[in-house]
Amino acid sequence: MIQEFPAYGLPLPKEVFDLEELPSTIRTAMQSGRARQRIKYRHNLKYVNVKWVFSKEQYLLWRMFHAEGISNGADYFTMDLLIDDVLDNFKTRIVEGTYKAEKSDPKWVVSATIELENIEIPKYEGLFSIYEAIQGDTENLLAGEDRLHILVHTTLPSYL
Repeated sequence: MIQEFPAYGLPLPKEVFDLEELPSTIRTAMQSGRARQRIKYRHNLKYVNVKWVFSKEQYLLWRMFHAEGISNGADYFTMDLLIDDVLDNFKTRIVEGTYKAEKSDPKWVVSATIELENIEIPKYEGLFSIYEAIQGDTENLLAGEDRLHILVHTTLPSYL
């Protein structure tokens, strides 16, 4: 069973930065001719650096969660993250299980690189809807009251 980040006692990360997408293709050099490139996996995996600011008590709770709840960072857990100005719940785990903690009186600053597994990828057909929404509608697009705004915030995946 996947653990849930203890949001009842720990704050969300203060900073989420350096969103890095891992390559989903593999390239093989051939003896003759062009190199072959193919899909390695279909899911969209990303690494994200996060930083939390904890009180002394919250830091102790974090250490217990890391050690017992997610087996020293080896297991997956779910947590809410604010990415691209949208709060969403992600399946995640700590890369190599390690984090860095620095004491900054009276707070603890904990940083880690986490792996996000369930980031949605927009469907290719959605690009046509966006194109149709903005085609010939540049005045409203610049004013911020256009169909594109409505389309993006009501019909497309939440990370857009």
